[in-house]
Amino acid sequence: MAHHLFLASTPFNTVIASMIALDLPSDDTCELWLIDQPSECSIFVKGVLAWPDSPFRDIRIATYQARSVQQKKQRKRILRQLSQQAKSSGVTDLYTGNDRRIEFQWLMAHLPSTVKGHYIDDGTYSYIGRNTRWFSDGIVDNLLKKLTYGFWWKQPETIGASDWIQMAHLAFPEHAVPQLQKKVILQIPDHLSNPAFTSLGADYSDTLSEAAKLDALIILPHESVRSVTIEQRLLQEGSKYERCGIKRHPRSESGLPGDTTHITEISARVPFELLLSGLKPECCVIGDVSSALLTARWLRPRLQVICLAEQSNSLTDLMRKIGIEVSIV
Repeated sequence: MAHHLFLASTPFNTVIASMIALDLPSDDTCELWLIDQPSECSIFVKGVLAWPDSPFRDIRIATYQARSVQQKKQRKRILRQLSQQAKSSGVTDLYTGNDRRIEFQWLMAHLPSTVKGHYIDDGTYSYIGRNTRWFSDGIVDNLLKKLTYGFWWKQPETIGASDWIQMAHLAFPEHAVPQLQKKVILQIPDHLSNPAFTSLGADYSDTLSEAAKLDALIILPHESVRSVTIEQRLLQEGSKYERCGIKRHPRSESGLPGDTTHITEISARVPFELLLSGLKPECCVIGDVSSALLTARWLRPRLQVICLAEQSNSLTDLMRKIGIEVSIV
């Protein structure tokens, strides 16, 4: 009987972890530790902590964001406690969406060498990579981490590529970057309609009911990366549909752009992964070049997904390969 420990810092990490956990043997044990969390819990995190039908035996916040000097000093003490707890629980498999996370590397360095390291898909980096910058990452950050935590620290060439990782769980295995192709690759199972998973959306039932009426849904990028051209084209594309919704980025601080009186705003606080479960089969998802569209294609492969981009790049190339309609504007 194996003991699986999942580390998740984002809603996307949590969703992927849940999909994998729901597919594991019933006599295995699964735990979910939320890491690097803000001091004030989001509605989603509160829902996860109170999730009665979850596939996890235990769910808790393991670490908070360390901003101040004092908080950073306390981090090593907290990490020591976590490694002791994981060791006493008999963890056999450790999962992360980013093998540069100190929580993951600390645990891998202090748990028995027999513990298997798993990378769980974190979106675009799995397919276009996140190369290590030779000076800031390869020298400065690498040396700083080794001096601060230990010389066991490993600087991955790209996310998921470190020697700590033996297995990679991916949505689109055949399109993974070469570094991940060297790992044992497993397809992430689809449990979007599993009652245990759908129960996580209970707090958003009103929004999900509203989303079920839509003919199209616009995914609006954060204003820091949003161009006026793409913004206008997204609205134009959405205007072709009778009932169109629009969802702002979860961390967006600005209101809706331009004339959106004919468009229904969908609450930004609802994680996109949960929102997808409520869309009708005929709904079209429209967005810019973002990992949200990859998620839509993976979790709802029969939905029409349209990407509007200002230029072609490695990510738009990937989108075309997996069946997303890409239009250069």
